[in-house]
Amino acid sequence: AEPVAALRGTGRRVWRVAFAKQEPLYRIAWGTEPRAGGFNNYADLDAAFDPARLELEAAKPQADQWLSPDWQAGSWTVRREAKGILQLLENGAPRGRIELDPALEGRPRCYCWIPAAQGRPQALAVGTDLQNSVYVFGLAKQGPCPILRQFRGHHDFVTSVGVSRDLRFLVSGAADGTIIVWSLDGLADGNEALGRWGGEFAVQDDGLRVTSLRPAGPLFRRGV
Repeated sequence: AEPVAALRGTGRRVWRVAFAKQEPLYRIAWGTEPRAGGFNNYADLDAAFDPARLELEAAKPQADQWLSPDWQAGSWTVRREAKGILQLLENGAPRGRIELDPALEGRPRCYCWIPAAQGRPQALAVGTDLQNSVYVFGLAKQGPCPILRQFRGHHDFVTSVGVSRDLRFLVSGAADGTIIVWSLDGLADGNEALGRWGGEFAVQDDGLRVTSLRPAGPLFRRGV
């Protein structure tokens, strides 16, 4: 039998991503050099890209020019607990919980707050391993928080997520070396099918048919 040879690429893991604080808002910075910063803080930013000009920026990113995951957290914080649970707190008081099954959805690896137009947090984006997904959860005062969206496309665990200053887009970086920008269009629709999956459905002829599909939604990206 022929010997098995391991193929090794030259790609680097992306450990952090962030949108710009100031115009142009859709510039993205990332970091590929891991450091011991604790949960949700795995690297400094070391490169940036302007998608409007399709150019890498010459200067190294300055930390104060990029949005942090908690730039609009307000009085909310996150406490990581066992078995894939993130306990949300408001002014130090326990509120809702992010509950992920490590054997199904994976463990939380990172998060960022998503504010409403008024500036108060309305959701939490959580990147995971196993499914290598980004889940967007609505905030609950008590009990499990509802899933509003699931974004899939990475092929290794998600290391960092961030929201743009105009709240239109979410960016995620992963250990597969990729960075993906997701649309948050319609997020305010909440738990309705159009808000979570980007489509509306009806039962017809003993089957489930799509009756409306939003191009910015997750199902459109999956080829529905």
